[in-house]
Amino acid sequence: MIIEVLSPSTANYDQSRKLKLYRQIPSLQEYVLIDSQQISVALYQRQSGRMWGYSDYGPDETFWLPSIEFECAVADLSL
Repeated sequence: MIIEVLSPSTANYDQSRKLKLYRQIPSLQEYVLIDSQQISVALYQRQSGRMWGYSDYGPDETFWLPSIEFECAVADLSL
């Protein structure tokens, strides 16, 4: 799992080029992007083969990371 906190200066790079590079890591199961300005989370999860799933979560939602059995409310990230 890789977790990144987006900054205005690197957000585009993290969401495009880094994502493409990270998806090539065979052992990577989840790539989490935390947007502290918008209070949101983007979650990319490896599916079968080369397929990746995408989910986004807002401040009133909770996300789950099965690779480490971790659940977190997005609102808790803004503290």
